[in-house]
Amino acid sequence: MTELLRDPDKIIEDLLCPRGGLTWDIEDSIRDRAVAAVLCRLPERVYRRLARWWYTLQWFIPHELVGGEGMPFFVTHEGRAASRALRGDVQMPGGLKTAAFARVVYLSPLLERGSFDCAVAVVAHELAHVALRHALMTHPELYERQEAEAWRAVEEWGFGREARKRQAIYKRRDAAKRKRVLQLKRVGLGNVSEVKRVQRPAIREVHRKMPMIPGGKVNLERAGAASGAGRTTRRRRKGQS
Repeated sequence: MTELLRDPDKIIEDLLCPRGGLTWDIEDSIRDRAVAAVLCRLPERVYRRLARWWYTLQWFIPHELVGGEGMPFFVTHEGRAASRALRGDVQMPGGLKTAAFARVVYLSPLLERGSFDCAVAVVAHELAHVALRHALMTHPELYERQEAEAWRAVEEWGFGREARKRQAIYKRRDAAKRKRVLQLKRVGLGNVSEVKRVQRPAIREVHRKMPMIPGGKVNLERAGAASGAGRTTRRRRKGQS
C-alpha cells in the first residue's frame, strides 16, 4: 500500500491542483487522478518547494474530445487572495508578484487510453523538471542530462515502479514501430528515411494490400512479389503510353 502524505484538499488549498480544483475530475480522468496521486505522495521537501512556486506552475490538461481551446496561463499573482480573485471571490489586489514565464505542464489526452501507472510516471517526471528548475529551451546534450536527472528524481521520490512500467510499455511500442518500418521497407517502399515520409493514408493502403497468412501475419515473400509485379505493370503501362 502506497503511503499518502497529504489529501487532495491540501493540494487545493496550496493552489497546486489543475483548474483551481473547480473541475478536477479525479473520479473519471486518468490524468487528473494521476496528478492527485503524485502530489499526494511527493516527499514533503519537494512538495513544499512546488508550493512556494505555485504562481509559475500551470497545468494544461485538455479534454480528449475538445478539438481546440483558448487557455489563460497566469504568471502574475499575489498569494492566496489572488487565487480567490481568479475564481471570482474577491477583486485582484495591487502589488502583484511577477514571473518571467509560466512553467506549463502539458498532459496529452492519449494518456487517457493508457495505464494509470504510465500516467503517474509521466506526471512525476514532468514535475521533476519543475522542481529541479530545469531549463525549458536546451541543446541536445543538456536535454539528455536533464532527462536523466528527472528520472533519477522520480525514482528517489518513490515512483520507480511506475517509471519502470512506463519504460517497458514504450520499449514495446518502439519495437513494434521498428518492425512495421522494416516490413514496409521489405515490400518495396524504399529505405527507412523514405518510409518515414510516407503519408498515413499510403501506409494504411499498403497494409490493406499486404497478403496475409493464418494468424494475421504478413507473408513478406508474397508481399514482395506482389509489389514487384505492381511496379512492372506500371512500367509497361508507361511504355505503352
